[in-house]
Amino acid sequence: MKPDEEFNIYQGKTEKQIKLRERKILLSVFIIVFIVYCFGLYSYFTGEISIKGNVYSLVADPGNFYFTLVCMLLIPTIGFLGAVYRYHIIISMYCQKSD
Repeated sequence: MKPDEEFNIYQGKTEKQIKLRERKILLSVFIIVFIVYCFGLYSYFTGEISIKGNVYSLVADPGNFYFTLVCMLLIPTIGFLGAVYRYHIIISMYCQKSD
């Protein structure tokens, strides 16, 4: 391979191998998002979020509590949507449409 060539991890792979790899990535991102959502629901029902020693309480400071909760749930959601978009792009580029 020449130094100026781009490395393609999908070169020489079958459609099934490409789809399997991308589905594994998508599943791992989904599991992480699911765990974060479970922690978010737990925090919402208990009324406290404890992150790195900082405790955000619904009773004492509802503004920080809701801001932290929304950020905690929004960032993984955006990451998951990015992974879904990546999956769609990779499959459409490297796999043939089966009609």
